[in-house]
Amino acid sequence: MIDRRTLLLTSMSAAIASLIAPKGSRAAPSYVRYNVASDKGKEMLKVYTSAVQEMKSWKDTDPRSWTFQWYIHASPASKDTEIKKVFGTSSSKEKALAEASWYTCQPHAPQANGTKTQPDYFLPWHRLYVLQLENIVRQVTQNDAFTLPYWDYTNAKYYAIPEEFRDPSSPLYKQNRNINNGKGYANVNGGQPINQYYLEKNLPNPLALPVMQGNEYSDFCNTLDYGLHGNVHDLTGNSTNMGYVPTAAGDPVFWMHHCNIDRIWSNWNALGGKNPSQTDGIDWSTVKFTFVAPDGTALVADLSSVSNPATLPYTYDSLPQPVSANLQLVADSAAATSPLTLMSSAPSHGEHTQTMKMDSHALIKLGQTATTVTLKPAAATTAKNQNRLTALKTGREKARIYVVLKAVMVARNPNTLYMINLTLAGQKDKRFVGYLNFFAATHADTNASHGDSSVLFDITDLVPKADLDGLTLQDATVTLEPIGEPEAGSDPTIMGGIELQIR
Repeated sequence: MIDRRTLLLTSMSAAIASLIAPKGSRAAPSYVRYNVASDKGKEMLKVYTSAVQEMKSWKDTDPRSWTFQWYIHASPASKDTEIKKVFGTSSSKEKALAEASWYTCQPHAPQANGTKTQPDYFLPWHRLYVLQLENIVRQVTQNDAFTLPYWDYTNAKYYAIPEEFRDPSSPLYKQNRNINNGKGYANVNGGQPINQYYLEKNLPNPLALPVMQGNEYSDFCNTLDYGLHGNVHDLTGNSTNMGYVPTAAGDPVFWMHHCNIDRIWSNWNALGGKNPSQTDGIDWSTVKFTFVAPDGTALVADLSSVSNPATLPYTYDSLPQPVSANLQLVADSAAATSPLTLMSSAPSHGEHTQTMKMDSHALIKLGQTATTVTLKPAAATTAKNQNRLTALKTGREKARIYVVLKAVMVARNPNTLYMINLTLAGQKDKRFVGYLNFFAATHADTNASHGDSSVLFDITDLVPKADLDGLTLQDATVTLEPIGEPEAGSDPTIMGGIELQIR
C-alpha cells in the first residue's frame, strides 16, 4: 500500500492546476500549440530538443528524467523488472512514485486498482500525459511560454517525419525507425513520407483522417486509436521503437504524434462531438492516474479534468480539415442504444467472453496472403431490433454503420498493415474499409489485453440506404490482405469474428 505522505499527493484541483500552469504563476495562461513545421513550431522544437537532451542526462531514478517519463507510458520489460533494475530493493519516494505511475498507459494497461482497462480512456489519459511532460519541459528549460508542437501527418505536406528528428547528432534522433525494405515501409530517417509505399502503389492513404462528424465518443475514440493513431506508430517504427507500446514513448517524436492525436480530438469536439459526462451516466471524475509534477513529486489527476474542451489551458494554431461525412445518419449520444448486428462471420454468442476466444467458429487467422471472410445475415431476434432496422432504412433512426473486428490479437507485431475491403452482395467492386494495424494488439505487462476490445471501421458512407436490405438478406465478404510480408510467428488473429453493426 502506497503511503500518501510518501507520495506527497496533491489534491485534485491542485493537480490539474499544476498541469496547466508553472508553479508560482498567478493564473493559468492561455497557450497555443503550433505545427512543428511552422516558424513558431520550430522555435518550440528547439526548446524541446534542449529539454530532451537534459532529461536524457539525468539518472533514471529522477522522476523528470527521460526514462522515467517514458516508463509512465510503458516499459520494455515488465513493470516490476524495470523498477527493480532502476531502484533495487531499497525504498524511496521516487520508487513509490514509479510504482504508482509506471506502465499506466490507457487503454493498454490495467488501472492501478487492478480493474480492467477501458478503451474510452485512450484520449483523456494521453492528454494528461502530454500535459504533464509539457509542463516539465517548461520547468527544465525555465521557459514558461513553451508548448509542445504537433506533427501534422494527415496533411500531404508533412507526411515525412520532421527533419529535426532525422539528424543523427540530435537528441531527437532514433536509429531504429523503419527502413525501406520493400515490404511496405519507408526510409523514415531518410526523409521519405512514412506512407511512401502506399503512394507508390496507389493504395488508399493510411494517414487519412477518421470520420469527424456524426459518431459517438466511444466509436470515434476507437476508430482514431486503432486506426490513424496505430497506423502512424507502425509506419514510423518497428517493434523496437514506435511500433510497440512498451518502447514507443522512448522516441521523442512520440510526443509530436500525440499532440496531433489530441488536436484531432479537439477538432471532433469543435465539429459538435460530445465527450462522456455525468449526464450520460459516465463519471470520469472517479478515474484517477498518477503523473509527475514539475518539481518531481507525485501528481494525481482524474480524466474529467481534461474532458471539457472549453476549460483546456491551450488551443491549436489550426485544426485539421475533416473528410466530409454522410450527415443523413447522425449519432446522438444522449439517445444512444446498443449495437445491432446486421451480419456476422460466426454464430451468435452474445457478449465477448474468454470462452469465445477459443471458439473455432469465430476465430479468423490472417496469413501471408489475402484472407476472405463471408458475412451472413444475422436474424433479427427481437421486434425491437427489427423496428430499429426499419427506422434506419427510412431515416428515422440516427446511427452509423460499422465493420467490427472482435478481439484482434497477435503473438507479436507482424510489422505490416492489412488492407480491409468489403464486397456487398450482387456487387463486384470492393469497397475500401480501412487498414488494420497491430500496434496495440499485444504487449508484455498486462492482464487486460487491448485486443479484448473490438476494432471499429465506420463505413456509413460506403453503404447507401438503398443497399440496407441487402445487408439483411444476402451474404457479403470481407477481405483482409497484408500490404507487406508479415513477420513469421506473429500469428495475427481475429478471435471473435467479424460483424457488420448499426451503432
